[in-house]
Amino acid sequence: MDQQNSVVVLIAGGHSAGKRTVCDEIRDNIKSLGGVSIKTIELDQLERQPWTLVSSPTRFDFKALLRKIDELEEEALKEDTKLMILIPGLYSLFDRELRQRASMKVFVDCDADTRLNRWITTDVLKNGNSLTELLDNYLKHARPEFNEFIHPTKEFADVVLPSEQSHLGISLICDGITPMLTTKWGERIIHETLYPRFGEEDPDLDIYKGQEYYELN
Repeated sequence: MDQQNSVVVLIAGGHSAGKRTVCDEIRDNIKSLGGVSIKTIELDQLERQPWTLVSSPTRFDFKALLRKIDELEEEALKEDTKLMILIPGLYSLFDRELRQRASMKVFVDCDADTRLNRWITTDVLKNGNSLTELLDNYLKHARPEFNEFIHPTKEFADVVLPSEQSHLGISLICDGITPMLTTKWGERIIHETLYPRFGEEDPDLDIYKGQEYYELN
């Protein structure tokens, strides 16, 4: 399927970094264009095993995710509808094939203390879950998982969005998305000058060297 028939936006980041908030803000902004079908695929919905049992990307079914993208693109093509697919998740930037399908790749950056505080506020104060159990899961699973697997994917992002100032970068992100949705299908979209990495990836990119993204702070 030609990617010009859809815009795929990947939104990655750590636990409680604010990925869904960014996803919702992008959705609300693009809605104003009108005539755009906006779909969200939560990566969590494709979890094959609980994260407390497998704290690595292998617990997610990326092949199923790619098939879902194909289905949505084919449906939009048949209906001659402009389509934007938002994919928030811990590992949204992990799978190479998924990254190659993306028009834009965002990493929501948030410090560990803030993320843990948000997690406690939601799970313990609001939902009444055990603080002891949460901290145990954080120390044994979430923190090492973030350091080993999630944080390194930041280097694959086109835009690194600071969580505490995410609203300031949403307009820039939407400015990058809008031309892709307002250009007629089949026309070539030129965006290398302003956004040189959108939709591209250096096959030799070493995720541990050099800054290869736009950091909005």
